[in-house]
Amino acid sequence: MAKIVDLKKGLGDIEEGSFLVLVSPEKIPHLIYLQDERYYSLTYKGVELAFSFLPYLERLLRTNKKMIFLELNTKGNEPFNVFSQFEEAGYESTTCLDPIKSILLPESKARMVFEFIPELYENGMIKSAFHIGLDDLVDADNDFELNEYSREEVINYIDLLKGKYVEG
Repeated sequence: MAKIVDLKKGLGDIEEGSFLVLVSPEKIPHLIYLQDERYYSLTYKGVELAFSFLPYLERLLRTNKKMIFLELNTKGNEPFNVFSQFEEAGYESTTCLDPIKSILLPESKARMVFEFIPELYENGMIKSAFHIGLDDLVDADNDFELNEYSREEVINYIDLLKGKYVEG
């Protein structure tokens, strides 16, 4: 199973640089690309482009979301342009991983985050890792084991969210 290693508790310094953020990593995580305090996200509602991260972070903290912040050694190439090419998660089986993969490792064959994270480690792209709310889920070495699931489960989850929040 894929692991995120040497997690430090807390937020770390997210004011500058690039981060891959996993929201609810203990489940099927939602992925956010964060660069210089601006976030990019592909959701079931659409694309969120270069919004200020602080208000979003405050909402996540208020709702007690668990999070992992992977500080990256590289800045993504034009995240605004890449994310602009996508419509919404679920459209043509697109997930929140797809634009992030296009930015960070376009040659990646990963279809799931638990396949993608090891590739980031193998390519030396992860500088450090921080977590919020995962105290009970990290092991004695401060590692976190990612859940595995199918692409179909991800698409079904996106469809569930669309039905729950879009239709009423």
